[in-house]
Amino acid sequence: MKKRIKLFSSALAVGMLLGTGVGSLSAVTQQEPDTTVTAKASEQSPRAEQVTIDENDVTIDRNTGLITDFTNAEKAELLLAGGELVVPETIGDGESRVTVTGVADDSNNYAGVFDKDHLESLTGTYDGVMNGISNVTFAKPDNIKFIGRWAFYNNQITMLNLPAITEIGFEAFEDNQITTLNLPAVTEIGTQAFNRNQITTLSLPVATKIDAGAFKSNQITTLSLPAATEIGEEAFHSNALINIKLHQDANVGSSAFEKQNISHEVMPNKDGEIGFDTLKPTFLKGTAEQIKTISAITINGEDAGLRADNENKKITGANHPEQYSVNLETELDHEGSLPGNYYINSYELTINPFEESTDGGESGGTPGGGGTLPEDGSNGGETDTNPDNGNSGESGNNGNEIKPEPAPKPEEKRPHTVYAKRGMRLHRNVSLTSPIKSYKKQSRAKAANFRVRGIAYDKNGKKRYKVDGGYITAGATYVADSHFRSNKVRQVRVLNNRINSYKDVKLSSNKKVRSYKKGTKLKVKRIVNYGRATRFELTNGRYITGNKQLLIMDQK
Repeated sequence: MKKRIKLFSSALAVGMLLGTGVGSLSAVTQQEPDTTVTAKASEQSPRAEQVTIDENDVTIDRNTGLITDFTNAEKAELLLAGGELVVPETIGDGESRVTVTGVADDSNNYAGVFDKDHLESLTGTYDGVMNGISNVTFAKPDNIKFIGRWAFYNNQITMLNLPAITEIGFEAFEDNQITTLNLPAVTEIGTQAFNRNQITTLSLPVATKIDAGAFKSNQITTLSLPAATEIGEEAFHSNALINIKLHQDANVGSSAFEKQNISHEVMPNKDGEIGFDTLKPTFLKGTAEQIKTISAITINGEDAGLRADNENKKITGANHPEQYSVNLETELDHEGSLPGNYYINSYELTINPFEESTDGGESGGTPGGGGTLPEDGSNGGETDTNPDNGNSGESGNNGNEIKPEPAPKPEEKRPHTVYAKRGMRLHRNVSLTSPIKSYKKQSRAKAANFRVRGIAYDKNGKKRYKVDGGYITAGATYVADSHFRSNKVRQVRVLNNRINSYKDVKLSSNKKVRSYKKGTKLKVKRIVNYGRATRFELTNGRYITGNKQLLIMDQK
């Protein structure tokens, strides 16, 4: 955990530290046109505002090409509001032009160059929402070789592609929302560099050293480290690892693989049987399998008629017509202690109904019906449903009769964002059987908030919302539209710490007029649609957000 001795007092003075959230959870904001900002928008969604830096904004070491400091307060505000940082190939003009090769370690021992704490310290009395940087784009990623200590700490970056980087420093990307990571040339990952992100699959083909806690508290299911000979303590603690491949001589630190929370999906054979082998984690050092078998299973909770036959190493009674989930306790058979104290903290098993294969044979052909985890970390059968993607995936007719394509259905209307009305969970799959994170019931102003990317339906026709990081229920008892829609609203009261009014419906930062504190009552002229969000036009002609987590209707 990064120390904040110098900056914490200034952050308290600002008094507006709103959480960036985890997974698809986003802090609510009225600063950006779309109310919430995420790092990777779909083609139909507006992008976060791009913030390009130049020689007036940063200090760069002419000898190394590393950016050592960032000082532009105005651009810091844009980045805090969820802006996308754009780093050009070079900084400076003429003879002073320097090729950017990365971001240096922190210069003051308290905050990294683009660390959210540092951005906050630059803004002084900035009263906007502080989400942090939503994405970082290097104009020439092949030039980037080093990212230093705390460089992007505590932002909301969701993807990272650095094809030539060789070293990433201490806590450089800790507390972000990274799900996709491409580091094919990296050789060393610093302590807690990616702690508390949302990475699901990780392959580092040439990395030789992974420091302590580097990938702790992610959602990694599949890990490949063919060259790593040093893996630090708790490096992969608290993940979901079921498929691990290590170098044969890897020196694995204490607790490096402790506390794995597994979610696995299988289909039984026609007799309703699931073999233990289809549930067993794979843990290879070189070619040597570290886990022999699952020696025993206990089925917890309502077992839906399931029975663990530990003598014959199979689960029986899995012949139900609908998908369901159970929690297992597993005993692993292995020699000595497993590397990094690997153990399964929880095991959620989702069982799909048996289906005959199209060629007349059984699906999978063995107990478990093909339930083993593919090496790419996918669930082996689930199709990602994304209404925003218009590609059908078909190519050619293979000599068959060409059938006319059905007319495309109009896109189903969806809210811009929704908030949680009660306790709920974010899931990896549309059937909502593979939880990623749980959210507690909170007041409307503090409730979990999700950006809706599309609508999907499970096998039973139940409606889901596709959000950043996974799927959630669309049930009205669990979630509600984050924006007012009714024209009957004539007065609202500020529910959050404060909101701003603007001269334009876009709520442009350069058109800001004034701020209103919590409890202020504002008279409304009309409601205005802005994309899938809404605004209120006040009786004075100014515009404010129409977000229910920032305002409450007050007709008194």
